[in-house]
Amino acid sequence: MRKFANFLKMEVNGVVVRSIRIGENSYDDYRHSYFDNLNRQVFNFNIIYKVDEICAQLKMDQNLKDGFHAIGFSQGGQIMRAYVQRCNSPKVTNLITFGAQHQGINTAPYCFNDTSGLCPIVSRAISSSVYVPWVRENIVQAQYFKDLKNLTPYLKYNKFLADINNDHDAKTVFDDQVVVPRESGHFGILGKEGVVDIQNQTAFVEDWIGLRSLYNRNSLVFFEMPGGHVRYFKIRFQMQIDYAWVRKNIIKYLK
Repeated sequence: MRKFANFLKMEVNGVVVRSIRIGENSYDDYRHSYFDNLNRQVFNFNIIYKVDEICAQLKMDQNLKDGFHAIGFSQGGQIMRAYVQRCNSPKVTNLITFGAQHQGINTAPYCFNDTSGLCPIVSRAISSSVYVPWVRENIVQAQYFKDLKNLTPYLKYNKFLADINNDHDAKTVFDDQVVVPRESGHFGILGKEGVVDIQNQTAFVEDWIGLRSLYNRNSLVFFEMPGGHVRYFKIRFQMQIDYAWVRKNIIKYLK
């Protein structure tokens, strides 16, 4: 993240970059990317609501008081979207997400070059027990797991994605559709006859979370970044990013 922050400082004159850390150090932050509750976090015997904690961190930063651009990588994308939907003070001017799972995932995460041993544990737990209380409340990826062929347990037990996607009345709409993680980044899903873009979904038409309103005022923009998801995110604690692509397509939204 430090390399990306330095890249932004070089590309955007006078920009102040604030990185959000959950935990005391980089490994603690990495561990929280697998084991945590996206709605709450138990720390030193105090119950802290994770999104509320992020809201508090950002609200205390006087550099952000007049608004800021938010960038979220991978699951950080839906966490920052939750910030916008739940508090948004200070206000986000542009929300930019890279490879986020906005429509959830329907399979366990693929573990690529994970040397910590955390990812395989999480993957096995999700594959076998995603709705078991401890798993669904303490494994981050379980909190945006969404099998659209079997929405009943998702709607009953999921307290994060179902809330920020306003999904609780969606069962009859989605029963025959399956999430594909790539399309999930653009709020897309895979139907019986191929990909169903967000513009053709009931959630968009009925404007469940305001996406149609954003689209109608040309404030919703989608890009496809070359390469696979793991090319960019969390490989040996590093970020691998196509900076030339970001410079060409994204930097203009940060100025």
